[in-house]
Amino acid sequence: MDPYDRATYALLCGNLQNVLPVCLRWEDHLWARARAALSDARNKVLGIPLFFFSIEYITPTPIEDNLI
Repeated sequence: MDPYDRATYALLCGNLQNVLPVCLRWEDHLWARARAALSDARNKVLGIPLFFFSIEYITPTPIEDNLI
């Protein structure tokens, strides 16, 4: 995936780790960090857990792993 596409989608869900690689100026870094902090604060107010948007949370586990 193109780094700018990855950064766009990451920005929409507050994933700072994938946004910073495309930040070129200090203003970009500042804006990305402020946007991630705002997203985090919004999620805390809404009661959305931090791991809600992570890949591990939305990826189902295979059936074989659930067998006893």
